Amino acid sequence: MTRRLWLTLVTVVLLGVAQLPALAAGPVDGSFGVLWWQTDFQRGSALEDISADAGAPGYRGELWFFNKVGVRANLFSSDLGELNEDDADYISADVMWRLWSPTEKSFVAAGLGWQDMEFTESGLGATRVETAGVRATVEGRVGVIAVLYVYGVYSYLPELDDFSPGGGDRYTELEGQEYELGVQWKVAPFVDMRAGYRASQLDYLREPVLNPAYNGQVDSEGFMVGFGIHF
Repeated sequence: MTRRLWLTLVTVVLLGVAQLPALAAGPVDGSFGVLWWQTDFQRGSALEDISADAGAPGYRGELWFFNKVGVRANLFSSDLGELNEDDADYISADVMWRLWSPTEKSFVAAGLGWQDMEFTESGLGATRVETAGVRATVEGRVGVIAVLYVYGVYSYLPELDDFSPGGGDRYTELEGQEYELGVQWKVAPFVDMRAGYRASQLDYLREPVLNPAYNGQVDSEGFMVGFGIHF
């Protein structure tokens, strides 16, 4: 799936979230959030070891139906202007199912989704890599008090698409993982604040035509803070 199509999908989900506050008293619960992700970006292989401060905004929206089934879209990136490169992008969408939910704010959920990741690899010349694949997610939230809960989310991307930039080169064995830990509290009837730590990791094998293959890794991680409109 192309990046433009992913951006369109995420935009549709987020706009849908933003326009449903009238359902707050009904079977739908949702939120739309804007965050700042203070990213420490690292990219390493046998041919390069690069790091940069790459803080950038992130966006997320989610809907839960009957306090049981949910849909979620995330759009995060690492700003690599310091390296004179295009941003590293992380775009995802999930369908979640609450396996256990004693209260609205306390639950354990699992889900399946799809993720698109883009980054630049410059070990043997700058190459823009795009890959996508299925992701499995588990999430847990625990309400501490009426206006505060802690949460954790983990996503595993076991087999992302191979990528061929041309000339016979290939990127294979792409796999990744993401996790997020944080707290969220209600500061007004329909406004939440969130603070936490988020990390995304991607491993790959590059197989050049005229050179030995080598492994590489792309990491984006750091603290984040933001707010959301909740209904």
